[in-house]
Amino acid sequence: MVRRHRVTWHDDDVEVLAGVRVTSVARTAVDLARGKSSSQALVPLDSATRILALGEAAHSPAGRELLSLPATWLRVEAALDRLRAAAERAVGGRGTRGLLRCLEQVDPRSESPYESWCRGELLSSGVRLGELGLEVRGASGRVYYADFAWPSLRLIAEADGLVKYGSDLRTMRERLTAERHRQRDLEDAGWRFVRWTAGEPAATFVPRVVAALSAAA
Repeated sequence: MVRRHRVTWHDDDVEVLAGVRVTSVARTAVDLARGKSSSQALVPLDSATRILALGEAAHSPAGRELLSLPATWLRVEAALDRLRAAAERAVGGRGTRGLLRCLEQVDPRSESPYESWCRGELLSSGVRLGELGLEVRGASGRVYYADFAWPSLRLIAEADGLVKYGSDLRTMRERLTAERHRQRDLEDAGWRFVRWTAGEPAATFVPRVVAALSAAA
């Protein structure tokens, strides 16, 4: 059975790419997010905000550094305005009411779809989130970045996606070794860790985070 959903289109929702008319980044993200749970909707919305604000640097190491600069957040706000405008033009379509609420939770500092989804699950469960992509320093003086961090509690939470450690055995070994050194360095500086891996349901990792926050309080 095929169901059709009609929505209003505007000139701003369409761009020309290599001579082909396509939906804009903002409109594509809105259409992907409509009708989804908040955790699923945050995946395209976070990514679109990052792309619109950072351009080619969106998914490079430079993007992380740019998002630590106050001036960058003017571009982030402009990106969010474009997403809100696209969402408002789609009002009346399926799932737009929840979409408008979800836009209040968008954060381009989530660096992967998995981090966005995990953040949505934590928020939906009422977990008080700390800082995203926070710069933290190990005992060695080396600087790292944490997926989620609560500085006052000296707690770091890490969501380990499937692609984080690579796809071949050699790369996986090297990255796992580097991650162990990273965690040890940060633990020596007084940080504690709670982490989970892709495939774990929210029912497993959310209580783990809640327990870690309670123990650190």
